[in-house]
This record gives sequence, C-alpha cells and structure tokens, in this order.
Amino acid sequence: MASFCLCMPEHIFTVLWQSLNKGSHHTGKCKLVSLMFCIFLGLLGWSPAHQPMAQDGIRSGQSPVGGDWQPLIQQAVVDRLSALGYLDVETLVSSEELRWKPCKDPNVKVNQINRSSGRVQVTLQCQAPRWQLQTQVPVRARRLVVVALRNLSPNVLLDANDLVLVGNDWTAVTDDAVTEIESAVGKTLARTIGQGQVITLNSLRQTAVIKNAEVVRVDMIGVGFVIGGEGVALQQGGVGDSIRIRMRSGQVLSATVVRAGLVKVELQ
Repeated sequence: MASFCLCMPEHIFTVLWQSLNKGSHHTGKCKLVSLMFCIFLGLLGWSPAHQPMAQDGIRSGQSPVGGDWQPLIQQAVVDRLSALGYLDVETLVSSEELRWKPCKDPNVKVNQINRSSGRVQVTLQCQAPRWQLQTQVPVRARRLVVVALRNLSPNVLLDANDLVLVGNDWTAVTDDAVTEIESAVGKTLARTIGQGQVITLNSLRQTAVIKNAEVVRVDMIGVGFVIGGEGVALQQGGVGDSIRIRMRSGQVLSATVVRAGLVKVELQ
C-alpha cells in the first residue's frame, strides 16, 4: 500500500502509514478512509520535486541552452554558399530562435539549398548527449551575374565592353544566369537584351567561326607530335564545337574547332 504514496511528502506518508498500523486505535472504516486518501494523493503524483516537463524533455524553467547554435549555423551556411560563389551570406535568425537541447559536442551540416525560397536546410548533430534534428534557416545572400551595359540587339557579337557584373539577390538569380563575363564574350545574342537585363545561357548562341564548305587547316595531335593537313568543313561551328571535316583523301573526320580556320583531331 505504501507504494501508492511514494510521491507524497515524507512526513504525511509517515503519519498515514502509522495510522494504518495502529489497529487498536482505529476502526476498519477509518483505515479504509486513510487508505483511499493515500491512494488519491499517490494518483495525483504529488511531490515537491515534481515539475511539468517541456516537450523536448527539459524541465520547465530550466534553460534548454547547451550552447549558442547561431554562430555554428551561420559559419556552416557561409562556408557552403561562399564555395558556390554567393556573397554577403547571412542567416536571418537570432540566437534566441536557435536554442535547443544541451550539447557538449555540437555539429552543423548543410543538407539542401533552396535558392528560390531563400532557405537552407541544416542538420544539427550532438554527440554528447547523442541527438539530432533538422531545421530550415532563412538566408540572405547575393550572387554576381552578368548584365547588359546597354540595349543589345539580336545577332550582336558580345565583347567585354557590352557587359558588367552586378550583385543580385540570390533568390532572383535563375539557374541559367551567366555569372562570368568571360563566358559571354565571343557569343552571339539570340534575342534582344535590354540595358541592365541579366544575360542568360538561353539568350546566347555559339558564334560560328568556321563556315560550311570552308577550307580549314587540320592539326592531327598525338603523343609528342603534330601533323598538319587541310580539309573542307562539312558544317559550320563555333569555338569548342565538334564538326565534320572531309580530308583530301576523302576520309571524313570529327574535329574540334580551335579558332577561325583551324580545327584539331586528337589521336588516341
């Protein structure tokens, strides 16, 4: 019977237990009432040591802070996004919003980057004590993109004077945005681009430096040697393109465009 009252104050338990065992002073009815009272308090779980528990298993009123996670998350996100070319990376949460269970050995891992929503998913890992959780962190950052310095018409051959790098909000940068001026120089515009508009890969096409039926030099490149020859281009192509060349012997080869008038064939 005493097991029902283990959670009540010791002095009350002692008095009730003694009263239950003094059969000479109490009737059976009194014993029954005392027992019921004891069971009632036990079911209530009355204890001066008992306090409500928070959902995360930490006692209410007890700080859940085992360290400030904000600097760790900030550094992990900055390292990851900076490696991808993003600038001025900043997590938009305060230290008060990033307080979880205590941890003596914390670790933060960046899992997914959702540029369009401006959020990064991170995993918080703790080795002592062992626990893990995932959370979404809002992030502010910029990405350098190539934009037009002036209005540009279709079929214009781009040079460095037509373009400039600017920093845009990372959530507004599309996957096909050109991020290096060198990647656009020498390309031809496929459509009209307004001043200040971002240059995209879809707005560019490779400029043909070799025309169809043009006589070109063909360099046959092997290990430690180069043999030169001539051939006729069977298609047009830009730098880096693979085009078909008919040699004087009539053999048709696949060659890579090096520059205007020159292609190469790498021998294995």
